[in-house]
Parts: sequence; C-alpha cells; structure tokens
Amino acid sequence: MSGEGGTQPVWGRDGKTLYFVDLEGRLQSVAVSWASDGTPSFGLPTRAGTPRIGFGHWGTQYDVSADGRNLYVMQPHEAPPTREIQVVIGWRALFD
Repeated sequence: MSGEGGTQPVWGRDGKTLYFVDLEGRLQSVAVSWASDGTPSFGLPTRAGTPRIGFGHWGTQYDVSADGRNLYVMQPHEAPPTREIQVVIGWRALFD
C-alpha cells in the first residue's frame, strides 16, 4: 500500500480508516474493521478529494486531523532553491 518513493500509509486516529497513495498518486481511504482475533478486514478504497500527491518524498506527504475531518497535503513550493546554509555554533547554550 506504499506508493513509489516511500510515501507511507497513515492511520486515522480512530484506528478504523487507513489512508494511502495509490500507484497513480491519488490519496485513497479504506475502512478497516477488526475481528475478535485481531485480523483486519478492509473495505473498498475511496478516492479522497485532494490534489494528486507526487512521489519522491522520503516520508508522508499528507496527514489526517485528529477528528478525521480534514486532510492536510503538502504542495510543491514554487520558490527557487536556497543557495546558502546557516550554521549555528554553540547551539546547546540556547537551551540552558
């Protein structure tokens, strides 16, 4: 249930819905019920109304709100890449 590029499935907080990206890069959800012996049973996938999620990210490009009502999807940033890096020396002192 993992798409190319390592996009990981996300469980709804209630443990009854699993969200995943299909091979076309579309976010899907599937209802999950659990038998008394702990065996899962999956319903039919339903396409979520979100933009296509690209591949190539090492982790999850979306998340589900705690109440399950909202989906949060990362979108590509149009700004040019940063050409500099800042290094903080003595950063541990910031926590004292």
